[in-house]
Amino acid sequence: MAAKAGQVVSGFGKVEDALEQGQVKALLHASDGAADGIRKLDAIARQRGGNIGESPDFPILSALNSAELDLALGRSNVIHAALLAGAASKTFLSRSQLLVRYRMADDDKTAGGQNSN
Repeated sequence: MAAKAGQVVSGFGKVEDALEQGQVKALLHASDGAADGIRKLDAIARQRGGNIGESPDFPILSALNSAELDLALGRSNVIHAALLAGAASKTFLSRSQLLVRYRMADDDKTAGGQNSN
């Protein structure tokens, strides 16, 4: 929904531009993305936070791998993405939080439907 609403940019260069322009409401990294690119974008995000070393004013998410980001955003080969202001971005963040909570609750692998009996 956020992608169709024009509230998502993807690709290192576009995300970097959005960060530098202060348009980002959330930063997304594929969990299987290269550490160097993640480090560079996170550094720009921290710079936007004001004081060096402070966290930015927006969440940085890495709960999805690149294939999952591809599906979620309706694009291919997504490693880095940024959510821009808008209702669809808020919905994406809300659903992402639900996914993270679900995955954390399922660390004991009980939601897979397989019993150990």
